Amino acid sequence: MEEGKISTIQVISSPQDNLLLIKARVARDVSMQTSAPELLVSPPLFRLDPGARNQLRLTMVNPAGLPRDRESVRYLNVSGIPSSNPLSPDRGKMQAGMVIGQGAIIKVFWRPKGLPVPPDTTLHALRAHRVPAGIALENPTPYYISFSMLTADGKYMTPAKDAQAMLAPFSSQVYGTASVQKKEVQWTALNDLGAPVKGQTVVH
Repeated sequence: MEEGKISTIQVISSPQDNLLLIKARVARDVSMQTSAPELLVSPPLFRLDPGARNQLRLTMVNPAGLPRDRESVRYLNVSGIPSSNPLSPDRGKMQAGMVIGQGAIIKVFWRPKGLPVPPDTTLHALRAHRVPAGIALENPTPYYISFSMLTADGKYMTPAKDAQAMLAPFSSQVYGTASVQKKEVQWTALNDLGAPVKGQTVVH
């Protein structure tokens, strides 16, 4: 999302779904342990009937603490807890059992003013270097690079422990690979519209 704009997300229930209590919150990382006061989500809690829909609104209320020279990312967690039986005559009574909720975590990218929309060619700035543990990928751009496929000489690459498939701006990250040659990285990344962009990067 861009500074000063409100982004919306549709929450839709199918006619076959149960009555849901929807809870939405924004956190600094995917573990959802630390809240993100920069972003306001509303409504944070609402009822969603079967076959109905509602709209979540995301507003950047305090970007002062975020970097002005690069993108930032936050995580929106939307979870739904179904009603076991809202019309039961025993509703409200304590009963044994378990109710399992469902949900999704959505990445929210914030782009400061002055940072233009990146063309697909920006993704080709990716650099690759051989390291003992695998291949280090370097992102010299102010944009996040989200990979949907990553191989080295045709063999799949995996992020090191506690790392992500997404490469942060002005950062590097080591990826393991079964490739012995480590000659070329083949990648597919997602552009601003979520469309795949393919490319190759020579490993130095």
